[in-house]
Amino acid sequence: VMTMADPDKSFVERLPEYIVKTSKAKFEIDDPKDIEQKLFNHLTNDLGFSGAAASGILAVVKRESDFKLDAQNIGGGVAGLFQWSGFSNEVNGNRITSEGSIVAGDVSTLTYENQMKLLDYELSSKGIKKNVKNIVGSETDPFEAAKNWSLHFEGVSLSDGQTKLDQLKTDAEMFNQKYNSENIEADESKLETDFMYEGE
Repeated sequence: VMTMADPDKSFVERLPEYIVKTSKAKFEIDDPKDIEQKLFNHLTNDLGFSGAAASGILAVVKRESDFKLDAQNIGGGVAGLFQWSGFSNEVNGNRITSEGSIVAGDVSTLTYENQMKLLDYELSSKGIKKNVKNIVGSETDPFEAAKNWSLHFEGVSLSDGQTKLDQLKTDAEMFNQKYNSENIEADESKLETDFMYEGE
């Protein structure tokens, strides 16, 4: 047992080196506000979602992870912006490793770039969520977009308490105003095309 009166000097001497090593092992965490903006831009500029659709998706991401790249629910085995399954266990499936960039249990692979690669893969013609772009992409009502994304991408029933419909509506409308989304129309040609994230 280490006490203040008799500290383990070898541990204390090694502590700065230990802190440096462990902090280098963890990836640099982006500011959630930056993630929010980058995700909105990716959804609208790269994937062709309408501003309203992107605003609804942001409302769901706020609920799921509050825009924290390393957000985890250990019990459910989920992690990341969209709380993909299969990170710490496979009780809810194993979507998080399907694209190949994210390694189960390795927090350093939960980068923004890797998560966008996974998102794009799942929404592509090869992905398990390929129909979601058609369902949500052209939506003009941010709340409808949020509900449909929650149901079809996240797989959360609208009657499920964790959907938090009132908060989802408030957040969808807030993001819609924040990003002046009614002026951002869907780009049908992009919605019909696979896009693979390659960085900014």
